[in-house]
Amino acid sequence: MMMDNLSNPRMNVVIKTIIQLSSNLNKVSIAEGIETEEQHNELKKLCCKIGQGYYYYKPMPIEQINDLLAEEMTVQ
Repeated sequence: MMMDNLSNPRMNVVIKTIIQLSSNLNKVSIAEGIETEEQHNELKKLCCKIGQGYYYYKPMPIEQINDLLAEEMTVQ
């Protein structure tokens, strides 16, 4: 699901419904296009646990992703 217009109350209801439906079907919702901390926080409130977008990282080559993941594994 895309995060455009998340602040729009009608779109917010649609996104919340998708997240709930996905959860009820034992599926995982992945939010795409998260660009701001506000969107990130709103999605957390709606119980969406996975997302991607410029808020986290800009697009990068696979080698750079592997390095990033390796770094994260050593930190944890």
